[in-house]
Amino acid sequence: MLLQTPSVTLVEDAEGIVRLVRRGDISIEDARELERVMAPLVERSPLRLLADPREGGQAPPEVRRVYYDIARRTRDARVAIVGARPYHHVVANLVLRATTNLRIEYFDDEAEARRWLLAPRKTA
Repeated sequence: MLLQTPSVTLVEDAEGIVRLVRRGDISIEDARELERVMAPLVERSPLRLLADPREGGQAPPEVRRVYYDIARRTRDARVAIVGARPYHHVVANLVLRATTNLRIEYFDDEAEARRWLLAPRKTA
């Protein structure tokens, strides 16, 4: 377990996938703790992040700024978002503006998301 707060759980599995689960509205304190724990992870190339926002609530503007800062410092990441609602698409698109180092895909099925995260990267 990398992080457990009232609104965020962050764990890494044996395959190197970091799973982020959100519950309810996120506080700025939980967001800053997430930022602290993510700091060494964003240096990976690639970071494989499986985000599950299905039980998550709203992220106020100051929390979205923390998300933006995390994204801006991320070197190279694949982010699979499972079960996203329209609100999550909006927030993810705002975060994408922070960097060109993130590739975000949306999935309804967690197994499909994991396959995408673990698939070999295509080279140009």
